[in-house]
Amino acid sequence: MRSVAALCLAAFLIIFSSAPATARADPPTRSGPIAFSSFRHGQLDIFTMGSDGHGVRNVTRDPAPDFQPAWSPDGTVIAFVSLHTDVSHFDQIFTVDPLTDERKQLTHVDGGNPQAPAWSPDGTRIAFHVVYGGALDAELFVMNADGSELVQLTDDASDDSSPAWSPDGSRIAFVRDGRVMTMDPDGGDVEPVTPATMLAFDPAWSTDGRLAFVGRSSDATQEDLFTIEADGSVLHRVTRTRKTEAEPSWSPRGRWLVYTITQMHPENDDDLTWISKIRPNGASRGRLSAAGSQRDASPDWRDRLTASLH
Repeated sequence: MRSVAALCLAAFLIIFSSAPATARADPPTRSGPIAFSSFRHGQLDIFTMGSDGHGVRNVTRDPAPDFQPAWSPDGTVIAFVSLHTDVSHFDQIFTVDPLTDERKQLTHVDGGNPQAPAWSPDGTRIAFHVVYGGALDAELFVMNADGSELVQLTDDASDDSSPAWSPDGSRIAFVRDGRVMTMDPDGGDVEPVTPATMLAFDPAWSTDGRLAFVGRSSDATQEDLFTIEADGSVLHRVTRTRKTEAEPSWSPRGRWLVYTITQMHPENDDDLTWISKIRPNGASRGRLSAAGSQRDASPDWRDRLTASLH
């Protein structure tokens, strides 16, 4: 299974040329509605943009790489991961107010890298995973939205990662050794969702309780988007391309999926990565950012303040 921390840190060590912005800048406002990370200005920062790809705003502006944004349910702050710049050099989870740029550090984990913050639907808690010592050792945790009362949910030999809270708060989807599972918010009653014959990553809940995820058969190399009911029924393939689709996130009303597309550069070994959106039935695909060296990633379309617009 891939290591998000390893990918981000590896990307940070590469020298990127800054691609020209393709969208106009918007005024300082919280309403993204899509948050994402990007190398648009030569360093990995958090940005927001409108659902049409316009209105791009740079939210974080610091030398440390900032990535994996997640809107709070009320749309007032974005949780994200940043490489901590103290002597530890571990990732930590922060929040930032897109209106004031005020940021707060939530985690102080020693010996591991917190990743993939996911808000509970009532905004009171954040689930995440911590990577220890490599790509195949991660455990799930939950904490209060202010970083207090840290609780470990999993502690086993499995690789547990990528938590996502169900819209009613009753279950947490996550990835265990390449398979999407769900569990109670206290870590109990673990149940598989995706077929054992598929490798599955990046689960994301819709407001009606479906899960989008990235999947491929165990003997294939191509990764596409799928949807599935939480009980494992009604598996549906959304995309079927020669590119790699990843990191799906639902629009507030479940009418769209926003996600990343990656393909190899035709003239060198570099990857081209951009953000697109698509209907859950596979129709109306549309690119939101241009393919280029900015490497837009980790889109999150969860701003409840602008849900009525979409």
